[in-house]
Amino acid sequence: MTLIVIALIASAIGTILPQEMYIPSTATPAEHYELEYGWFGMVYYELGFHNLYSSWWYLIIIGMLGISLLIASIDRFFPLYRSLKKQGVTRHDGFMKRQRIYGETKLEDQDINLEEVKDRLKRQRYHIREENGHILAEKGRFSRWGPYVNHIGLIIFLIGALLRSVPGMYIDKVLWLREEREKRNPGYKW
Repeated sequence: MTLIVIALIASAIGTILPQEMYIPSTATPAEHYELEYGWFGMVYYELGFHNLYSSWWYLIIIGMLGISLLIASIDRFFPLYRSLKKQGVTRHDGFMKRQRIYGETKLEDQDINLEEVKDRLKRQRYHIREENGHILAEKGRFSRWGPYVNHIGLIIFLIGALLRSVPGMYIDKVLWLREEREKRNPGYKW
């Protein structure tokens, strides 16, 4: 969480003044920031906020954030995988009492047809498993993997942001092409 807050604050400060690529090329960045914004511009430039997304310290923070996400995902992935793969139907009373929503019901009519209950659950698209007279009905099991899908997406995003600093992976060139040249000057040959 600390890395997220640091990256968030640094990114917010980096948007206060324009980045180096958006200032006029007539003056050096140090002179421009000091002349335009005074002492604040000078401090902004000295701390490296003028070229934030390519500065070494910002890239280290983003890299550490990505490594932290990767380690947290791996650390939690395998226990969840094992618990879902070896999930038993019969539960211990202590486990049930620790759940967020827990209730006990005493049936007066013991003649309830268990097959009818299972059929109703199947019609509602529950996956049914049975063991020792206990029933486990599950639905939406894939939703437990949601945080991991989110973490993978963030890691891919951070890798893309870091690749911007690799030579050849980011090109800041503009090519201007005129459209409909033939229609305006039909006799012109390329």
